[in-house]
Amino acid sequence: MLRNLRMFRLSVLCALFLSSAEVITTAAAASAPERGTLIESALIASYTKEQLNANFQRLGLQARYGIKLFRVNYQSQISPGTGLPTEASGLVIIPDVTAEHLPWISLQHGTVAGKKEAPSLSPNEGLYEASQGFVTSVMDYLGYGTSANEFHPYLIASSYVPAGVDLLRATRSLTADQGITLGKLFLKGYSEGGYATMALQRALELDHSTEFTVTASAPSAGPYDLEVAALAALSRPVSNPLISSFLVLAYDQWLAPEIDLDAVFAIDVTQLKSLYTSGVSSSDIMKALPPETRKLIEGDYLDDFLRPVPLTAQAQLMRRLLVEQSLNQDAWVPVTPTRLYHCAEDEIVAVEATEKTLAHFKTLNAEAPVTAVIARSPDASRPYSHGNCPFIFAPVSWFSEILAQ
Repeated sequence: MLRNLRMFRLSVLCALFLSSAEVITTAAAASAPERGTLIESALIASYTKEQLNANFQRLGLQARYGIKLFRVNYQSQISPGTGLPTEASGLVIIPDVTAEHLPWISLQHGTVAGKKEAPSLSPNEGLYEASQGFVTSVMDYLGYGTSANEFHPYLIASSYVPAGVDLLRATRSLTADQGITLGKLFLKGYSEGGYATMALQRALELDHSTEFTVTASAPSAGPYDLEVAALAALSRPVSNPLISSFLVLAYDQWLAPEIDLDAVFAIDVTQLKSLYTSGVSSSDIMKALPPETRKLIEGDYLDDFLRPVPLTAQAQLMRRLLVEQSLNQDAWVPVTPTRLYHCAEDEIVAVEATEKTLAHFKTLNAEAPVTAVIARSPDASRPYSHGNCPFIFAPVSWFSEILAQ
């Protein structure tokens, strides 16, 4: 989930940021406005097609248009649990093209742990998608940007819904101000973003279908079955320590304060928490944590957690929480054409999470419009990793094919 190969996140483009920003105040926030109200937007950067292609070339990508980047603040609510109002933030990228009608993508980003890595502050994802002619909105997620005082509810399904739905509303307002009418809506996300995409898709289909019609959805490499993903990851002698610790701390914060962190972790819990609250980057957190699974997780706890049926209350609690937050545990089946992209050799999120989720949907409805596209590297000596899977950008081609029909 961690965006460990930054070449796929286009961070080099951030150096091109404009030094000034055009700020547009759209609504006053003296009292909490309606959810989805666009409070403020700022044009923070613009890139020409040529500037983009200078950086896309090494990725084998080609821009069709230049783009304009807007940081947006909008009204939303805190979830899970409280439902309290909060101001959220995100990034909206508009193709620099003379068109009054454009398709759009809600793109859910991959894992970042550093507060300064929020999309609205450090735009990395969505640039390619917008350069292909899609208005692209990327929420910061709760816990980043204007809501940075909160601990991000990492891999908690309900946390992605209010901010995601409300950013769609705010995007409509911003593009209307720009004289653009939005057409077909697509959903896309990789890793944590794949999980967030499926959580948002479920909410849009079940609760917001009269307001938003999703044309197609492409969750990619997401841990939709969290129990399967966690068991596979923690069975390895070496695993991604940021993901494991981030999830446990988030569940302790938002879902189950009875989690005994000292029983879970083999490292100092106070120092661990400080890594996520001190403002350091994801790479700094990774460097500070041991990659060896048994140096991060207490041996007795890990052994019990990995049992088919754990014996201790703490391991049972975590397994239960993972099942509850999985997206293949209820009666929902996608009605939107959905492709689950995943690379078979993924070392971070096991492909079994995708396979089991597809099987779940097909068991409930064999005719459900859900398929999986799974790739294996043609060179066995160079397997596709989580960070260099070619499916990171592949859904855009599918979306373009749909538009051309």
